[in-house]
Amino acid sequence: MKNIDVLNLEWPNNERDTHAVAPIILELRKRNKICITGDIFSYVFYLAKFRPKILLIASFQGALINHNLCKLAHKLGIKVISLIAEGNTRETAVKQMTWGNNIEKLIYFEKMLLWSYRSETLIHKNFPELESNTAVVGGVGFDRYKRLNFLKKAEFLKKIKHNPNIKQVIGLAGWGFDRVHDTEFYFKNKKSILANFQEGQREMHRKDFVLLQTYMKEVVTKNPQILFVLRPHPGLTDYYYDEFKELKSLANVYYSQPRSCPFSISDLIAVSDLWGGYETTTCLEAWLLGKETFLINPSGGDFNRDITAKGSYIISDIKLLHDVLNNSKSIKDFFSDTIEIINKRKEIISDVIGFDDGKNYLRATEEIEPILNDLQYPQFTIFRVLKLIGIVPSIKSIFRNINSLNKSRGLRLVDQSQIERAISKYNDAL
Repeated sequence: MKNIDVLNLEWPNNERDTHAVAPIILELRKRNKICITGDIFSYVFYLAKFRPKILLIASFQGALINHNLCKLAHKLGIKVISLIAEGNTRETAVKQMTWGNNIEKLIYFEKMLLWSYRSETLIHKNFPELESNTAVVGGVGFDRYKRLNFLKKAEFLKKIKHNPNIKQVIGLAGWGFDRVHDTEFYFKNKKSILANFQEGQREMHRKDFVLLQTYMKEVVTKNPQILFVLRPHPGLTDYYYDEFKELKSLANVYYSQPRSCPFSISDLIAVSDLWGGYETTTCLEAWLLGKETFLINPSGGDFNRDITAKGSYIISDIKLLHDVLNNSKSIKDFFSDTIEIINKRKEIISDVIGFDDGKNYLRATEEIEPILNDLQYPQFTIFRVLKLIGIVPSIKSIFRNINSLNKSRGLRLVDQSQIERAISKYNDAL
């Protein structure tokens, strides 16, 4: 077994988590640290081959495999440092957002690197036992908007073989309407979903699902001179509740299927003249790219929602939506509270991602490096790894890494090079 400094394992085909860790790994390597990256579904292989001082992961709070991997690493004497994927911590969901699948609240991590001081204050208020285990570094995944180059509109239109003389590109991100209808996802998560809703909110969203589809069909069909880029919510579990499902075949629509679309969400935002949706935190990412944002809320925008909504223009009337899309004026000219909204964005960025200077990866590295320098290599053996994992899970792990089987079973394909490809982009951008 080879001793290394850092092992990083992430879910395949996950843009968010990839960009949260890639610049940190690159910076650590520049500081002469030996870092190995790979696919989280191959964790048995990596722990049988390497003895890392630190396991770096984008989110221990994520899927059950994330939690189990961190727990295993802790038992093997590997220090766990975790970022946080959903770092915009909310009071109504602070337990779930802090602990995720770690329902026993085991402090198996050396440090949890948070996005903002607002989030840290909220977490410490609810879980004071974590006061020595957190640090605020900012949302590392958002650094890419300051450091990388993104797709240009002309190049995008050429790649999808669309008319290059279109009037404009309007990008829309989908919402998870499956969470308010009678789906398996809703019944499984009913308690946590309703905890974030005010009275009557679920019924309002169900009504809006119908109205939104009507709005969208009318707007898209009546504006053939506009290309609409439609991106369903990546976590949607039932595509019957995709608000864009009836528009996929229209000539002026580019439908971006998550995990199979060749373009990242960042690139889709970059090529859009305006960006919006029903309710989407990607609006914050659009601001970082200098884009104006709007939210289409047929029943109005006054409901329990993410704080990022306060930085976007709310459109409830379909006539106003038509006017915004068919006018040479900026969207800012249609609203009286433009200055207030623009100023609110600065406050939201600070409250949500902490810093927008593109240097969050450096803050994260400064937290990790001193811990790394004080550690000795763990002394576990392959037999210890296999004993803790168990024979059956180890065999299952082997089959999970056969992509031909994954494809036939409809599972995500493993990808050992995902983080390395992203690291190359950051390296090239220097």
